[in-house]
Amino acid sequence: MKKNKLFIILCLLCIFTSIKAQAPKITASLDRYEIEVGEQVKLQLIAEYAPDMQVQFPLLKLDSELIEVAEIGDIDSASLESGLIRNLQVIRVQAWDTGQYVIPSMRFSYINPDKNIKGQFATEELTFFVTSPLENALPTPNPQDSAAVAGADIRDIKGIKDVPFTWRDAIPYLLMALVALLILGGLYYWWRKRKQKEASAAAYIPPPRPAHEVAFEKLQFLEGEKYWQQGEVKKYYSELTNIVREYLEGRYNILALESTTDEILQDLKEEEFEGELWNKLKDMLQTADLVKFAKAKPDIEKHPHYLANAKEIVRATKKVIPVIEEASIDE
Repeated sequence: MKKNKLFIILCLLCIFTSIKAQAPKITASLDRYEIEVGEQVKLQLIAEYAPDMQVQFPLLKLDSELIEVAEIGDIDSASLESGLIRNLQVIRVQAWDTGQYVIPSMRFSYINPDKNIKGQFATEELTFFVTSPLENALPTPNPQDSAAVAGADIRDIKGIKDVPFTWRDAIPYLLMALVALLILGGLYYWWRKRKQKEASAAAYIPPPRPAHEVAFEKLQFLEGEKYWQQGEVKKYYSELTNIVREYLEGRYNILALESTTDEILQDLKEEEFEGELWNKLKDMLQTADLVKFAKAKPDIEKHPHYLANAKEIVRATKKVIPVIEEASIDE
């Protein structure tokens, strides 16, 4: 009977030891237990457990609004020489008022699916104190020394003292104003020069081309159109006489485009335009009048003949502009 009781006790001890060995080792600690207002205290959560076990870290919930979680670090995992796994998490807590604060207990959950073991582990509450930097800075006064006690009192902040304004203080503003004036002056100068150039360009009227250059150019173009070769004799003579009339108007300053043939010939006599050229011009203008108004049909050889006469008239009567050469001065 005694042997049976002893056997049962040994079995219970083995079971309890096995369960205790399977439970993870969890610790919670602070790096310090007294801080100043605005500083942070570091909470370390460490869990060591067997590789076949799973441990879940809890979320930290604070009961006071005067402290807050400043940072929650990641869970770092490492393997120990003993074969266990070690998980570490760092949580930083910050306080904004003096006093005593408590970090509540946190419950870790663990489970071993293979051995059907699960459970929870609660950490202990952790207490820390928050002090004022002013309290730590002031020396501890002697109660018997009234002067020391008075010196430790907190006094009102003095008002803002007006500082007189000097010329040295005004130098930066004067320099900035000077730079601004220079920039504005430069912009105004550039704008005025540009307007002057635009006004000069708008007012500039290029001199007209010499009448003979325009006439030769149009006669060359008329020859290339080949109107009479295509049966357009009337159009050919109209274009030919208009070119000659325009040349005479520009060369001799007469109203040749609006005048009749007789009026043109009479005006040219006054300009001393006589002789063989005058006769050739008369023949060409009168023949063109017959073609345009009487539907006359000159011989084919007459068409290029009158074109050649027109070129000869322009070439012989063109105005020659003398070129004045500057005399060189010998040094």
